[in-house]
Amino acid sequence: MENLIFFALGAVVSLVISYYYYKKGSQEKPDWFSVESIKEILAVHPEDIDWTAKQIVDLYNNKVYEKDGSDPLPYNCCPRCGSERLSKSSYQDEERDAYYFLISCDDCEWSDYTE
Repeated sequence: MENLIFFALGAVVSLVISYYYYKKGSQEKPDWFSVESIKEILAVHPEDIDWTAKQIVDLYNNKVYEKDGSDPLPYNCCPRCGSERLSKSSYQDEERDAYYFLISCDDCEWSDYTE
């Protein structure tokens, strides 16, 4: 009988916690809390944000590089101009027994390669 009481009490506590988080999650967000507003703050008024060097570098790395890919040149966009128009190719040098991966930006002169 005691086990049944503890089971029922645990179920009631779980329901109360679930209801609390459901209500908290379904509240309306403030007007300023939208992607467009945040982009405007970042692009138009960057002086309003106290940036650290680490935050700037992390933001850059998260946009430019693909984190979880297996691509030897994991670029999402050009690190020089920000263009997403990238051309990727590969080349096999049979004399040196090496395989090269190449990437270049279609909008600027940036390029990179790896073995």
